Amino acid sequence: MTVIFNAYLLCFTTEGLFSLTSPWSGDVPHNILGAVAMLLAMLIILFIGSFKNLPWKPLALALVLSLWQGCLYLPVPAYLDFKPLLFAAGGAHLAVGLATLLSIHRASGKSSFLFDHAQWVNCTFSFSRTLLAGGLKLFVLTPGLILYLAWSAQLMLQKMSHGFLQVDSTGLYTEAREYEKDSQKIHLLPTVHVATPAFYDQLMEALPSSQSVVLPEGVTDKKHLLKASLDYSGAADSLGLTSQPDLTEKRKGPTTQPCDADISDFSAPTVALLNGVAGILQSASTGDTLGALQSLGTFENIDTMTVIEDIIRTRNMRVVEGVRTAQQHYQHIAIPWGAAHMPGIESEILKMNFQRGATRRIMVFAWKDLKLPGEP
Repeated sequence: MTVIFNAYLLCFTTEGLFSLTSPWSGDVPHNILGAVAMLLAMLIILFIGSFKNLPWKPLALALVLSLWQGCLYLPVPAYLDFKPLLFAAGGAHLAVGLATLLSIHRASGKSSFLFDHAQWVNCTFSFSRTLLAGGLKLFVLTPGLILYLAWSAQLMLQKMSHGFLQVDSTGLYTEAREYEKDSQKIHLLPTVHVATPAFYDQLMEALPSSQSVVLPEGVTDKKHLLKASLDYSGAADSLGLTSQPDLTEKRKGPTTQPCDADISDFSAPTVALLNGVAGILQSASTGDTLGALQSLGTFENIDTMTVIEDIIRTRNMRVVEGVRTAQQHYQHIAIPWGAAHMPGIESEILKMNFQRGATRRIMVFAWKDLKLPGEP
């Protein structure tokens, strides 16, 4: 066990160093060291409680950080971009690792920075302690981590979507909002690609049939740059749900005014990403696992900020332009777009001096609606 403890401490500390130097050393070294450190941390956690006099306490803070790393540092990414978070976490790993090495050095009378074999002389296995520790890990630690991840996911979803997406113990919801100025209303109707049929019906039901216009979501592909369609029906079927239909057909009467972007408006990395997603969806719908894995290769070296600029911000501004045009002719303007677009669109609408009015909470699906793997 001396080797395991020392290997973990060295991997943990060195991973922190490589995280800080990743702009020069790349991501591979700290990813490999992180995976090894995580595996060794799990072994040490399994040993804790099973052996009397196990000298694990110097590693307590490092083990906590490793567990948090295993939880993807949730929910901090809701408040901080992931790259700065990884840099800060690398600094924390390095600082804790060095502090632990110095602590061991002082405790050993300055003879070593690592654990030595003498510390395991009185370390003996205990079956009764193993049963007690196993029960605590199985019935306390594991449920605690699951609850922590669920709470973090809920917080992140609500924070990052500005409340347009909400989740609780019953299921997933979106929040439809109205914005008013003078006699005009803008209806933000956040949608998702897969849901229950009832969700799409309820989403559009409050929209008046007269004096209304719908600005539908739907990127065109006039130059045929996509190699496959973005078809979510396979993913929806696997979950026991339905893919998003044409929402303009849910309400007869309102005029439709398309204003979305065309694929050719996007940068080459974004087009490559969309082709990768389309390939995965197509392969998944036919059960082609190899094809889905091959499509993942298109995600390498993707410039995240460029993709966000194309898929979110560029398209949001097209919607805003559509709203300004529609204001001249319609009393009600409906925007049934993906929930990821809603925070940016809302921000622009508020700049136009619209005031938030009524809201509706609509269930996307209940957890009990989801089909478990293997269910017919």
